[in-house]
Amino acid sequence: MNKLQVLFLLLLTTFASISFANDEQELRHIKTVLWPQAYRTQDVELLDSLLHDSFVVINDSGERSSKQDELEYIRNNTWNPGNFRYRIDSLEIYGNSFAIVSGTGTTDTYTYTSSNALIKENGQWRAVSSHVSGVKNKDQDAWLKSVHAAWAEEDNEFKNSPTSPLAGTLRFEIDETGPVYFTENAGQLEWSLDPADDAAFSVLNNEGQWSWTGLATGTSLMRQDKVLPPGTTMLDFGDLAKAGRFTVEFYPVKDTLTALVFDPETQRIKDFKTLDRFEANPKFAVTATLERFEPPEQLELITAIQRVKKRYRYARLHFEIDGTALELTAYKHALEGEGSNELFIPFTDKTTGKYTYGGGRYLIVEEPPDGDEIQIDFNLVINPLCTYAPIYNCIVPTRENKLPIAIQAGVRKYHE
Repeated sequence: MNKLQVLFLLLLTTFASISFANDEQELRHIKTVLWPQAYRTQDVELLDSLLHDSFVVINDSGERSSKQDELEYIRNNTWNPGNFRYRIDSLEIYGNSFAIVSGTGTTDTYTYTSSNALIKENGQWRAVSSHVSGVKNKDQDAWLKSVHAAWAEEDNEFKNSPTSPLAGTLRFEIDETGPVYFTENAGQLEWSLDPADDAAFSVLNNEGQWSWTGLATGTSLMRQDKVLPPGTTMLDFGDLAKAGRFTVEFYPVKDTLTALVFDPETQRIKDFKTLDRFEANPKFAVTATLERFEPPEQLELITAIQRVKKRYRYARLHFEIDGTALELTAYKHALEGEGSNELFIPFTDKTTGKYTYGGGRYLIVEEPPDGDEIQIDFNLVINPLCTYAPIYNCIVPTRENKLPIAIQAGVRKYHE
């Protein structure tokens, strides 16, 4: 670890113009807010006012530097750590004039621990010593490999999955009370109320319960990758029917059955190579603080086809990119049971409509089982499926999830 890196790790700075309810608030503000500002802007005058004349720093190699050494170094060197976050693990004040602040810092390339001593003279806190230890470089290669692996998996799904968004061709919303028959006609799958000898399968709404019956040899129904026994079966969300080359995905509700039809022989599938993405950038992989709402409120979110989907407004995520404090609201579709640990974060940013889809993008992450820290990586954001086919009903990002910066990470606009 070099001398300039040590500089950035130090806990310093305060402004006389800022008032605080107590010393603890002031010390926390010094460490987590003003300190990064002083080093990012190379404000030598400010740093001089914050270091006690007796200040000494000891780095993780045991090297010592004085106040004058630090001022001279910051005067002649610039350094941007990218995303910086410091978690205060311990803050102790002794006799109202001496404090020790210890914690863990994280930059784009390494983590460290530090212990910092400050004294209060004439109403101002000033650092007298800092000790940095436990510096560990992040494994950027491992992170990059994981991002590329996730991208490859997504591309493979787009190219080869029977329900690839690029294979989506038709959306049926059926509210009939009698049997409905699905038949291939002129290279497309159609439905009719009239029975046909070559019908592949039928569906029926019986008092709010939708059922499926296979009629042709080779037609099957799958649920969670398992083929169900032939005959009549009650439909569940996400069930897949296979009829010839077509796959049909079902979403039954009491009065309406939504059926999405997929055809693997679309020209989009044949032409597809890879999704267009920004270069992977570690500054867009950050640690966020999770602020949960108590209790979560169920809202109706507007969709791209002017309908609504119900979601729970679950938490607010606080994070920082390039020194800018940001926040996003996360939603859940369920508070318990399957999928209840999934956070859905629709958002727009300064790239929206120019470099990325005009309807925003989605970030989907798992809620940590414990604690209030969560890792979010914008390199893994996805497009709403409406980008690729009109068969989908996609949630539109809310106004509160409009980021004031450009998130140049993850997937770009889709171009056929």
